[in-house]
Amino acid sequence: MRLRIALILATLCSIFPWCANAGKTDCAGSHQGCKPVKEDVDECALDPDICGDHLAICTNMHRGFHCECPDGYLPSPGINWKINVSVCTELDSMLPTKKDKRFRVDKVLEMVRNMTSGGLPLKTVSLLLDELADDDRKRLVKHRHEVLLSKKKLVSKLVERTSTRASKNFTTKTTEGEILSIGPNASLTGFPQLRIPSADVFLDIDLEGIAHKNNGSASVALVAYSDMQDILEVDLFSTEENTMKAIISKVVSATLEDVVNAELSNSVNFTLRHINNQSLDSLLGPQGLQGSDATVDFKTPNPNPCLTL
Repeated sequence: MRLRIALILATLCSIFPWCANAGKTDCAGSHQGCKPVKEDVDECALDPDICGDHLAICTNMHRGFHCECPDGYLPSPGINWKINVSVCTELDSMLPTKKDKRFRVDKVLEMVRNMTSGGLPLKTVSLLLDELADDDRKRLVKHRHEVLLSKKKLVSKLVERTSTRASKNFTTKTTEGEILSIGPNASLTGFPQLRIPSADVFLDIDLEGIAHKNNGSASVALVAYSDMQDILEVDLFSTEENTMKAIISKVVSATLEDVVNAELSNSVNFTLRHINNQSLDSLLGPQGLQGSDATVDFKTPNPNPCLTL
C-alpha cells in the first residue's frame, strides 16, 4: 500500500509541477518526475509505461526519473517532455529533407526558440546540436550568430542542480564540452579547471566565488565547436585596428549557468591552442562576440602556439 501511494505521488507530480512543494515530495526539472524524499522508488521498473509513449526510454534518477527518445527521435509536440502528452517522433519526419539544408536549420532554430524552461536529456540536445552544424557560409552574419547562441542555449539545458559538486562531459559529432556545477555543500580546493583535451581548450575559474554570490550554487559550461570556425566569419568580431583578420583557434564558449549575479571575484583563464599557421607578426588578440549577450575583454596574446588568456 505504501509503495502504491509513492507511485501515485510520483505520477501526479510529473503531471502537476505544483506538487513539488507539497508534503514530502521533491521534483527536479520539467523532463523529470518526482517521488517522496524518503522513498527510493524506481518508477521506471514499477511502471514501464510511465512516460506515456511506448518508444520513450525511462531512466531512474535520484529523487526522480526522466523520459527521453531513442536515437534519431525527438519528443513532440515541443521538445520538452510532458508525461502522457509527448510522443517520440522520427526527426526526419519533423524537418524538411536534408537537401533543403537552409530550411532544415531554420526549423531547428525555431524549435530552440520555442523551448520552455527546464532541462533536456543528452540525446535530445546532441541530436539538435549536430543538426545545427549542417549550415553554410553563405548565410547572413546575423543568422550564424543565432546558430552559435542557439547551441549555447541547448547546452544550458544539460545543467542540473546539485547540493555538492557534479561534472558532466559530453561529445557529439560537432561539439564537445564539460559542465561543472556546485552547490551549498561543495568543498573545493583552489580554482577548478574545466578541460577539453582533444580540442586543447582549458578554463580556470573561481566558481566557488561566484556561487557565494548566488545562494551557494553556480554552474559553468565550457564548449568547443568543431564546425563553427568554418561557419563563422571574422566580420562577427570587431577590432580597433583595420587589419586582415583570421580565426586561428577553435570556436569555444564559456557560459555561467543558473546564476543571477555573474560578477567575477577573480580573473578567468582560458588556454587555447592555435590551429592555423598564421604569421605571429599578423596575429590578432583573441576576440569576443560583440553585443550585450557576449562581450569579453581579452589580454594581448603570448607569442606561442598555446595561448593563455
